[in-house]
Amino acid sequence: MGAFTRLLDSRHYQLAICFAVFIAYYLVKLHALQQAHPLADADKHSSPWSYAWLRFAALENYATSCTLGAVAYYTESRRSRARAALWLAACVLLGAPCCCLFVALRLRDHGTLGLEDRGDSGGLPGRRPSK
Repeated sequence: MGAFTRLLDSRHYQLAICFAVFIAYYLVKLHALQQAHPLADADKHSSPWSYAWLRFAALENYATSCTLGAVAYYTESRRSRARAALWLAACVLLGAPCCCLFVALRLRDHGTLGLEDRGDSGGLPGRRPSK
């Protein structure tokens, strides 16, 4: 019972709740957008239709950047909180190029995109995770 209580109080649990709430918000927004401006009946010359889908695409982009930014933050915070905060800010504020750079550097340095280093059995052939 004590471990469950610690989990409920942890920031990891709170972050998971935030992401779950965002998923619900995202699905509600997507449903409302489909009702107001169906994707199947795309009128590409309609400004309201285009603007609505552009705003939703921006929301989706920020959601993806925040998600990878959170992964970067939690994986890099083992090394340095400042480095972790920089990766989070870069992924959220600068978007895809920084997210791609994080993934490329993660593969180079660890040989895997796994969230845990796996020694010789995982990752790219011939690469050992850095310690």
